Amino acid sequence: MPTLFKYRGISAYMYYEDIEKHNLPHFHITYGEHQASFDLEGNLLVGKLPVKKYREIKSIATDYQTEFKKAWENAVIGVPFDKIPIRK
Repeated sequence: MPTLFKYRGISAYMYYEDIEKHNLPHFHITYGEHQASFDLEGNLLVGKLPVKKYREIKSIATDYQTEFKKAWENAVIGVPFDKIPIRK
């Protein structure tokens, strides 16, 4: 489960070759007992997070759009991607 980023208790992952299961570019979040999936623009697809954490994910996705898209392009073809160093 390749890590996309870690930030304030939030862990984000992108799975290699996940496009075979899901065509929509997305990433997975864990925060404590919460789990969710988001599209690359930070819109919630599945799951639930506290409102404050949802807003943080939305902001991160907006600010790091280029990095998320590059990671997705690499992940779907099975190429390792760099962990994104989130600075807020």
